[in-house]
Amino acid sequence: MTIDHIFTIISLGIAVLGTASGWVYTSITDRRKERNEKQLEDHRLSVQYITNKRVDWIYEVRNTMSEFIASAERILVGYDNVIGAKLEGEVGQKIWTDYYKLKLLFNYQDEADAKIMEKLDKIMDFIFYETGDIHTEDEARMFMSETVALTQRYLKTEWDRVKREAG
Repeated sequence: MTIDHIFTIISLGIAVLGTASGWVYTSITDRRKERNEKQLEDHRLSVQYITNKRVDWIYEVRNTMSEFIASAERILVGYDNVIGAKLEGEVGQKIWTDYYKLKLLFNYQDEADAKIMEKLDKIMDFIFYETGDIHTEDEARMFMSETVALTQRYLKTEWDRVKREAG
């Protein structure tokens, strides 16, 4: 065997070794890349799921609040005629259902939620118990308007948060 043959064999060995190490490196890199892409996709799906649920929650709060305010208004319109009977009937049951549903939808640890619930508590105190900070139907309507405005700001903040997280 000549020196040329030895160099050829060494060169061939280096080429095979380089190819094999390149293949191993590429395989490892591809697996890492696939794992990272899977984790990223899982994260995207998780964010999408949470975002969808938050959007559903926003709609639920909005719809329940509008039904609560509408029921309160219906009770106030017939206030003089309903004083004794306002706890009974469909409207009375509906406002209580919406009231407790909102209590469950809001988070008492959050300041904005607590402010909204405080307004709802005062409206309910006036309508059903004629106690609290509200003394007239006009004051009750003012509290309802303030509650709607607070809720609109709150839901707008939540909507902006959803867009930010989804974007």
